[in-house]
Amino acid sequence: MKTGRPIHRESLFDFFSSRVQDASQRRGASLSAPTTTYLTQLLTRLGEEGTVLPKDAPRTLAELHLQARDAPRPRALRLYRALGDHALATSGYFAESLSRRAVGRRYYADMGGAAYARVVDLSTSGPISKAAEIDPWIRAFVELGLRFDDCVALLSDIAERDRAEGTDDLLRLFQEWERTGSEHAARRLAELGALPSRGPTELA
Repeated sequence: MKTGRPIHRESLFDFFSSRVQDASQRRGASLSAPTTTYLTQLLTRLGEEGTVLPKDAPRTLAELHLQARDAPRPRALRLYRALGDHALATSGYFAESLSRRAVGRRYYADMGGAAYARVVDLSTSGPISKAAEIDPWIRAFVELGLRFDDCVALLSDIAERDRAEGTDDLLRLFQEWERTGSEHAARRLAELGALPSRGPTELA
């Protein structure tokens, strides 16, 4: 049981939604609403779980690709989406980590864009353009695949702003609060405007 100032997960979504919208306007990215929502959800998952990868998924892009290629369609869809998300989060929000890796941003962009395109292929049986008109999530995956570099730049912009404003520890603080219920973490999150209080109630 966590007690103290109540924190709500939807507040983290609202925080990142504002970040994505601001970055889109600054960059003139003009991404579709489904894509901006998807990017917001991706950042929120990072805040809640510390990763965008499922627990049973491999940790590298190459392993994800190999497993997805040979998997039945439902699992392949999940693994290709995880591959795209992992490549996007790493090359976008955590771009500095690539300086310590043997492969660079271009490799992540190629793998990530191709993975989202594969999600579209596996999700549609007819013309992709018609499916994208009907299903907003298909439209998001089409755009994520075609404009992967734009999405990376947008997440990089958000990360740079967070560092400049001293909010780059936001994800770590949220994970600490989720894990321990730390009042210090909750107070700092509220100060950053990420998780506002909504009254003196207990959290389960």
